[in-house]
Amino acid sequence: MKKYFLFLFVFIPVMANAQKFYSSSDVEVSWKYWDSEISWNYLVNNGKKLSLSCLPPIQSSGITMTNPIEICATYLLKKKFIVITFSESEGIKLRTSGPAVSFSSLFGGMSYVSQQTWYNIDFENIVYDPIFNRIMIPCGVDNNGYFNAICVKFLDSNTSVESIKSDNDEQDFDESKVKYYDLLGREVNPIENSKGRILIKSDGKKTVKFLSK
Repeated sequence: MKKYFLFLFVFIPVMANAQKFYSSSDVEVSWKYWDSEISWNYLVNNGKKLSLSCLPPIQSSGITMTNPIEICATYLLKKKFIVITFSESEGIKLRTSGPAVSFSSLFGGMSYVSQQTWYNIDFENIVYDPIFNRIMIPCGVDNNGYFNAICVKFLDSNTSVESIKSDNDEQDFDESKVKYYDLLGREVNPIENSKGRILIKSDGKKTVKFLSK
């Protein structure tokens, strides 16, 4: 019965607004980490937060609160919904128009990383990262000080990063806000050890991919 209500809870509001859902073939799930808090915060703060809902809804009751058994994150991109649910009993799943798909089946290392003591999802900061066209699910800081995240990259959407440009092309960037990233999303200095590498240049509003010369 609970699963029946969960299905209604997740899909009825979504079906009222759209007919298409992302499936497992539309995304690529991976585990990534950042060694710089500055670049990590930049990606999170410049991302678009996913809409979250809980089952059952959290209600205040004196000084106690009802703990949710399921958290649902939704995002609409290119007229298609991606719906991700989190629960202790079923783990992380991608909800589709057909059967739900477990993240552990999409990414082989998920079972391993989910057992680590630092595995701690930051639900308030789950965002769509427009620089790399992916959803970032923050999962805590490990013993090495690395910022970890599950990343869900969209494969069937045009990336928001423009085609490769020359690094000296004028693009009307706000140079006071410009940051550079490698293809893993880590902030880099474009002058140091970057010759011949493809980098991402972004000022938070405009983003291009270019070959550093």
